[in-house]
Amino acid sequence: MPTLPNSAERPRPPHCYYFYTRRSTQSCTQPMAIARLFHYAFDAVLLSTVAAGVRRSSGFTPNSEAISDPTLRSIADRYLGVGETIFDMIQATAVNSTYFKRDTKGPR
Repeated sequence: MPTLPNSAERPRPPHCYYFYTRRSTQSCTQPMAIARLFHYAFDAVLLSTVAAGVRRSSGFTPNSEAISDPTLRSIADRYLGVGETIFDMIQATAVNSTYFKRDTKGPR
């Protein structure tokens, strides 16, 4: 049965060369975990921003009063507040941009 080379001889994936310039036996799972954490945080903020847009356009919003635990209710309200803030920033950018114009026809 063929033997595998030891860890010093084993080539590392290309994404590890950015984080580790010297050969080591340490794997590159830590940078991948950080990247995954940022990805999940971005997805959470994006989902909260979509919920804020739905609330602004239709008036429907998640009912945080249905959460019985006050701590979880506070976390949910803060989470939705982040989406409101991001939505306000995007809206202010669009209003001040020359790439957007107000639709005078109204909703379709």
